[in-house]
Amino acid sequence: MPEYTEVKAGTAGVVELDQSDNIVLWGFSFGVQTGDEMTFEIIGPSGPIFEHTETLTREQAMVFRASWKRAPASGWDTGDYAGMVTLQRDGTELDRQVINVTVR
Repeated sequence: MPEYTEVKAGTAGVVELDQSDNIVLWGFSFGVQTGDEMTFEIIGPSGPIFEHTETLTREQAMVFRASWKRAPASGWDTGDYAGMVTLQRDGTELDRQVINVTVR
């Protein structure tokens, strides 16, 4: 899990993981409203492996949320993974960020 100060500064994140690492995906947004939804998705070399949606329960000037998937006992498949965080309000996509990482 990254430190909040690193997230705010834009310095958090990695582009390469080991097979035994947990995958952590986070979103940092401004001006959220009650009922906004933040969706976290991870797609691996063999297809989708994780999706989680969190409904935000109050207005906030800044919000930081994270979601993660533990590494399976056998480890992640090697290859490229994409993490996507989407912010929606009333079914309309407001923003989407994508990060790509490689598992070695």
